Amino acid sequence: MHGITPQTAQKLKDPNKAVCAFWKENECRGKITISHPLKYAGKQLKTPWSEILACQYHHSVGQYMDCGDYNEEKHQWCALNQASVEELKKYSKARDLVALRANLNEKYENTRQGN
Repeated sequence: MHGITPQTAQKLKDPNKAVCAFWKENECRGKITISHPLKYAGKQLKTPWSEILACQYHHSVGQYMDCGDYNEEKHQWCALNQASVEELKKYSKARDLVALRANLNEKYENTRQGN
């Protein structure tokens, strides 16, 4: 698998870990895909914490391209909460990712996902 970290590739091989980040919303459909919701220097950020697993419906890909439930902000929220403050600071050049995480945590605090 190219374009993903070895850690994410390992998660995909384990059926107990290959679960959509939004499974608690009870709308999951389709196979598990990889979402890269964060950008750095104009490219997708590819670190273990920035890659989230999402079903095709929540990633709006495949047969759900035009009718899925992709919410970029929620994808970013999930990814940011997988990182330490130190990891976020490393990529906080043009955009303060620590502050973004705090804002999204406040916004989505009642919808915490089971990652």
